[in-house]
Amino acid sequence: DDDFWSPKAGIVWRFCSDASAYFSYARGFRLPNVDEAFGFFGFNEGLEPERSDSYEIGAKLRREQVHFDLTFYRLDVKDEILFEHEISGISMFGPFANPRSVNIDKVRHQGVEVSTRVFPWKWLEIYGSYTYEDNEIRRDNYSLAPGEVRGFTNSYRTPTNDCGPWVDTLTATAIGQCGSNVIGSATAT
Repeated sequence: DDDFWSPKAGIVWRFCSDASAYFSYARGFRLPNVDEAFGFFGFNEGLEPERSDSYEIGAKLRREQVHFDLTFYRLDVKDEILFEHEISGISMFGPFANPRSVNIDKVRHQGVEVSTRVFPWKWLEIYGSYTYEDNEIRRDNYSLAPGEVRGFTNSYRTPTNDCGPWVDTLTATAIGQCGSNVIGSATAT
């Protein structure tokens, strides 16, 4: 059954003219895309859509020369779709034993995001963000033993550096005198 009700609701409290706090909840639904549904070797039978519950709580500050956001989030996913190249099976690829997309029963993503924008002059905007995310497979059909689960094996779920599960970005953008021409932009991740 692919019918799904996907509500979203939130509440914002403006406790002063330039600052607010908020809470939001959303239910999500995602069908497998073409690559996931058909993969390398034809139709991937039995791949279920993802279903999720998302919670956010945060605060925002908006002043003339600075914007600041702080968000705590939790995303619980049922049947998360994951490309798994380590599932055993007969394959001509040797160590890549029957690679395909699979559903992971229950996965939790939670973390904190911090972002800021600073406008020191009308022609310059400096912004950056930092995300700490903790991913946990809570139940997995492909575990080796009851209670034993493997970590994510695909690249988009692993940490972006060797220091831990952090994602950070700093970008500076210079805007032309008219406010519409981007003179230059640099990003460090």
